[in-house]
Amino acid sequence: MNNIKISFNRPLVFLSFFLISGIMFSYIYGVAYDGSWVVVLVLLALLIIIIFEKATLLIIGVLIAFLGSFLYGTSLQSEMMNHDLTLNNISIVVEVLNSPMIRRNALEADVRIKQIRENDSITSVNEKAKLKVNVNVNDEHEEKMRSILSIGSFVRVNEITTQRVLTEPAGYELHLKSKNIHMIIETNCEHIQFIRGKNKYSLLAVTYVTKEYVELFFDNTIQRPYNELIKSILFGNQGYMPKEMISNYSKSGTAHIIAVSGLHIGIIVLILGKMFEIIGLNKNNRLFLIILLLFAYSYALNFPTSVIRAGAMYFLYVVAYFTNRRYDSINSLFLIAIVVLMYNPLTLFSVSFQLSFMATFSILIFYPVVCNKLNQVPDPLKKLLAVSISAQIGTLPIIAYHFNHISLISLIANLFIVPTMGLLISLAIISVLMSVISFHLASFLSLLTNGLLIYIGLTVSKLAELPFSSIEINDVNVIYIIAYYTGLVLLYYWTRLESKKSRKLDCS
Repeated sequence: MNNIKISFNRPLVFLSFFLISGIMFSYIYGVAYDGSWVVVLVLLALLIIIIFEKATLLIIGVLIAFLGSFLYGTSLQSEMMNHDLTLNNISIVVEVLNSPMIRRNALEADVRIKQIRENDSITSVNEKAKLKVNVNVNDEHEEKMRSILSIGSFVRVNEITTQRVLTEPAGYELHLKSKNIHMIIETNCEHIQFIRGKNKYSLLAVTYVTKEYVELFFDNTIQRPYNELIKSILFGNQGYMPKEMISNYSKSGTAHIIAVSGLHIGIIVLILGKMFEIIGLNKNNRLFLIILLLFAYSYALNFPTSVIRAGAMYFLYVVAYFTNRRYDSINSLFLIAIVVLMYNPLTLFSVSFQLSFMATFSILIFYPVVCNKLNQVPDPLKKLLAVSISAQIGTLPIIAYHFNHISLISLIANLFIVPTMGLLISLAIISVLMSVISFHLASFLSLLTNGLLIYIGLTVSKLAELPFSSIEINDVNVIYIIAYYTGLVLLYYWTRLESKKSRKLDCS
């Protein structure tokens, strides 16, 4: 591989391009390769590598593309496709994976099917599904179902009224498949039977109890609707907030603050690092403890893509530190992308994956360029502007394609909002920890948190109300997106070339 000369020295970027190409080819043309084809191609590639040694990286890239196509095909399959769960003599046992949310007179929760019982026959399975339980909203049935369908609980569904196996990789079905959910099952509340609650000593139970405590603390110390805002910021769940409130953050270009992102993980790492330093832990122990707590935090949030990306990059940084190796952030980013896509190729079509990885990549490559262009701007403001502009350069077509609008005030809004996030999250975390010792002192700190939340909420709502806050864009063609990113790559290499020329002139 060292003999291969390519235009960059990061082979993981090159290989991830082939992996994505293989997935996209199968998605667009509906073509997938089975295992026998992959074996033949591997043997053929090994033969070519022996004969043409200099083509090693290219051949590996082609193999990765076929592997992506193969994995895409397997990710569409489900062991539940051959089971008709609506038959009269069938019941299932499921484990609840997240808190249920009300949608269209039904409580919805992600579950993992553990058993299928048919008469006296029991079949063990391990398949995720979306469970819908029909209830009358705001009556005793809804409250009872919420308590039964708590995270980690095991319940029996004695009768399934509707079963929908997801077969089309498009729209909402594609979104669910990107989460490894291949089926939607529907039932009525009278067919739900509680078996047992969560294991009190499991990691899931500990994180869930902690999450419940934090939610209750903010409900008691922060005024509405800002208690919902701080819970959304910390837990990345927009389900806490009303639709009008979410719309304001989308129009103002600040929706990233209510989805746990690299910004949140970075702030949490800084807070934990400073806390552990104050109590006298050495650097090695600090790094080890932060990794453990980040894993528990990610586990409690059910491992959203943005958290996996940010947490894994920090993990690779820690590994590089302990092994005395140079940390390459771009290679680390694409290594994580390859691992995530190999685990589930359909994650490529997740909006969270696209925004998280493209924003980070864009910041990594364009931040120095943008920062250099803003050399007349004061340093703290320059850095903030450079990060915001760099992220928007990379995510602009993705936002336009998925949300059909582009915020025109996002730069201004982020200048007002982002600088407060470090203080806000710090106060929120410290007040929760303080509540274990003194609830009154924690409540006082929450007054400061409440003030910051009011400032953020009012700023966002006022900016979103401006008539020019965003523009609507319909029918974004994929060809335009490809052309945009092609132009972006050419622009990047042109700026690098110009930079090298100017440095040579300076040296001469």
